[in-house]
Amino acid sequence: MLPRLEDGTFDGRAPHRVHADSGFRLWFTEPLGMVTQVGQRTNADEAVARFIIEAQSELDRRREGQRLCYLHDWRRLSSYTPGARKLMTEWGLEVRTRTETIVIALAPQAGVIRMGVGVATMALQMVGFSVQVVDDLEPFLTALDVRPAPR
Repeated sequence: MLPRLEDGTFDGRAPHRVHADSGFRLWFTEPLGMVTQVGQRTNADEAVARFIIEAQSELDRRREGQRLCYLHDWRRLSSYTPGARKLMTEWGLEVRTRTETIVIALAPQAGVIRMGVGVATMALQMVGFSVQVVDDLEPFLTALDVRPAPR
């Protein structure tokens, strides 16, 4: 069920949005939320962060009081800019009251990336919710019954 890197689909469905410069992919999901995945370019900059953050407006239109799930398949992420981390952390703080869960899958060997994501998630943990950093997103997709939303 994980988004497939080879053909860029999630459960056989094309992404709802693709960031033109990096190939980062985004699917809106049921239950309501999003799955993101690193594309061809494996570093994230402010433009990639904005691409992900701007999708929030679509979720907010459809939310109807539901709490949201954010699942990020960033196992191929090799680096990110401080500006991207700052934008993503600020966004996380902004959506915290309407968030059910955030799960970020990183490669086991991504030591520096894990440390940086850990710093960013500390700010979110300090305001009372948990962000899970894992090696494998599949168990969470299954447990939460996450699937691509219809178009």
